[in-house]
Amino acid sequence: RVGSLLIVSEIALSFVLLAGAGLLIKSFLNLREINPGFNADNVLVMRLALLWPKYKETEPRVQAFKQVIDSVKAIPGVQSAGAVLSLPLKGDTFELGRSVIREGRPMTPDEAVNARFITVTGDYFQTMQIPLKSGRLFTDQDNSQSPKVVIISEKMARELWPNENPIGRRFTEWRDEKFSREVVGVVGDTKVQSLDKDTENQMYVPYLQDSGWGSLTLVVRTTGEPGAFAGSVREAISAVDKGIPTYNLKTMNDVVSVSTAPRRVPMLLFSAFAGVAMLLAMLG
Repeated sequence: RVGSLLIVSEIALSFVLLAGAGLLIKSFLNLREINPGFNADNVLVMRLALLWPKYKETEPRVQAFKQVIDSVKAIPGVQSAGAVLSLPLKGDTFELGRSVIREGRPMTPDEAVNARFITVTGDYFQTMQIPLKSGRLFTDQDNSQSPKVVIISEKMARELWPNENPIGRRFTEWRDEKFSREVVGVVGDTKVQSLDKDTENQMYVPYLQDSGWGSLTLVVRTTGEPGAFAGSVREAISAVDKGIPTYNLKTMNDVVSVSTAPRRVPMLLFSAFAGVAMLLAMLG
């Protein structure tokens, strides 16, 4: 009787573990189906840092990043390339937030709306395939001599101007800037923290109007396996300046994979325990 009771208990416990593993697997698969807001396939990324004091002034920095991007675009098999201050899904260690107040509202803390502040070059959205919902993308005319512009995410547009057209509207970065920026475009939301967390407000400004950053992440869309282009991309960068260091090289699929790791590890462990329990129950 004791032996039979142990066998029944083993089988019951193994089925509990199998059910739990099944639920975790289903949850993980559902997580992978969530749209991050961009196309991660065939995208290579790496961080670039312009060294001081050679790139101390604004114009040399602007020209260096422009030449790097143009040089990378000339590589056979490269579809497009751009640069960004911080990648989605915490692909970079650097993150920056700002508070904004829309035009016509009092400049008080109660009116401030928080948003991720992201500096990009003109071809970033095309390279990441972040869809343009309305308005336009940045051009070379959006430079330091032209009026300040900004592109915002759909979520930010809904929060600042619900049921209204945000194109042509203005807001001011509270406490950070003494001027307003005009909204020229609205793009799709992208996941900032992880796939299972809600999207956040995001505002994008052109690097030509915010060129104080000496470090950006280069994003390169290729026609084939992106890792195979790493050497060619580094050679293209060295052709511009051999002193520009590159680091944190990976693909955007790697970034997505890392963001799902907190769910993947428990799923694999639970599945392994469930399999061992079932095997022991069968042997018992």
